[in-house]
Amino acid sequence: MKKHLTAFALSIVCASAMVSCGSDSDDSSVNSVKENTSAVTTSTVSSSRTTTVTTAEAEPTTEEPTEPPSISDYVSIYKNRLSGSSTHYAYIDNRGCLYTWGGNLYGQLGNNNNDDQKEPIKVMDSVVSVSLGSGYSAVIKRDGGLYTWGCKDWGKLGDGTNETLWTPVKILDNVASVSLGNNHSAAITNDGSLYTWGNNRFGQLGNGTTEDSSVPVKVMDNVVSVSLGVDFSAAITNDGSLYTWGECFYGKLGSGATKNTLVPVKIMDNVVSVSLGYNHSAAITSDGSLYTWGQNSSGELGSGGKTSDVPIKIMDNVAAVSLGTKFSAAITNDGSLYTWGYNTCGELGNGTRENCSVPVKIMDNIVAVSLGNSGGVAIDTDGILYTWVGAVDPFISVTPTILNIPK
Repeated sequence: MKKHLTAFALSIVCASAMVSCGSDSDDSSVNSVKENTSAVTTSTVSSSRTTTVTTAEAEPTTEEPTEPPSISDYVSIYKNRLSGSSTHYAYIDNRGCLYTWGGNLYGQLGNNNNDDQKEPIKVMDSVVSVSLGSGYSAVIKRDGGLYTWGCKDWGKLGDGTNETLWTPVKILDNVASVSLGNNHSAAITNDGSLYTWGNNRFGQLGNGTTEDSSVPVKVMDNVVSVSLGVDFSAAITNDGSLYTWGECFYGKLGSGATKNTLVPVKIMDNVVSVSLGYNHSAAITSDGSLYTWGQNSSGELGSGGKTSDVPIKIMDNVAAVSLGTKFSAAITNDGSLYTWGYNTCGELGNGTRENCSVPVKIMDNIVAVSLGNSGGVAIDTDGILYTWVGAVDPFISVTPTILNIPK
């Protein structure tokens, strides 16, 4: 039962998100969505009424009320603006300002030093997408430029060197999407080409070799989405096919393979979203079904069962999914946030420190979620940012707590 904004309303939403960071506009994306949608509806109705009154032969018309944005609409807006990793977190506000916080040993926060930050700090303007890996970061700016910085290992920054970068450096143009894994990276350009680089010990770059690459290498065409885990990769092509490759441990490729896969192998159809964790995977199909596979030692598959080397269905009506190290989270179409899996440090945000093998609801009205190594971050329909546990202090909170972003 998916509701959509009108095309005109969506254009106003996008225009709102493009306001520069130097402006005094409201920092709440969802409030901006609501206000602008309301403004468009009022203007349209007003214009229509004026035309009806001034045209003598016009027949009376009945205006259809504009439907409010659905959770799926919000998910589409926020899906690339929140990211967690094993060391740090990032958030993009509706003005395009990038904020980072957490561990900073390799300069992964992008502020030209290696001091950890418990509170978000602003590091860039004009950003539309962010992804974090182990000790490094990547963003796409409004002009399509891809920038990386942080840990140099295995050439995973993609700049052709093995030097740590303390501030963002541009490595590609015309980029539409980016994903970072533990030690390898991927980007999709506007023409649907998929490029990978970094560590390739298990074939996770998908180029048929096990040789590392410090520069982007093209591996696929017609790709619309990509997600990287620890030493393995997944991509969705424009026909909804899901491909995986790389390390095969615990059946995390979902293909039943018992050997590492050096090139992409198709495992599912009708897939619209994918997320990879440490040794487990998840995908959402076009009917809203959530499938998981891989390791299940801590209940991270949410099935209540054992490790699986093929996808198994665990939920319906799912709009978004994010996987952490050994735990998982999903948002359903009504905005409910569910978590499950490993919970020794309170990773699940449910107020306990006990593992959970099936999804448990922890919040309402959520539109985005991203998990890291020991916790997560989420945004609600009012644009409020929440966090639990944390990358710097692992015992901040075992329940979601509001995180204030500097204006």
